[in-house]
Amino acid sequence: MLKLANDGVRFVFEQATLLLIVWSGFRGNLTSKLVIGILIPIAAIIFWTRFMAPASPNRLTESRRIIAECVLFGGTGVLVAQRFSSKLAIVYLIMITINTILDHALNA
Repeated sequence: MLKLANDGVRFVFEQATLLLIVWSGFRGNLTSKLVIGILIPIAAIIFWTRFMAPASPNRLTESRRIIAECVLFGGTGVLVAQRFSSKLAIVYLIMITINTILDHALNA
């Protein structure tokens, strides 16, 4: 039951992460809008689908997934801190960290 609930929250966080990246990108100049607002989210979706999704035949090992999650979620936290507010970034990072720890602990 806890795993199912955490998986649902995880999905919402993944979507929120993409939204925060897009939103951060569109708060800048044209280059920022193209690179951060469009290209990075597309690359993240492709990478996540190919290497991170539970049903992916090319799924990364546990340790590599943790590294990829740190890069994606941590990078999003940095973007949020730079473009919006450090308080919002801290709240986002705390929530995603708790969810990630639960995700890996419940899958072990």
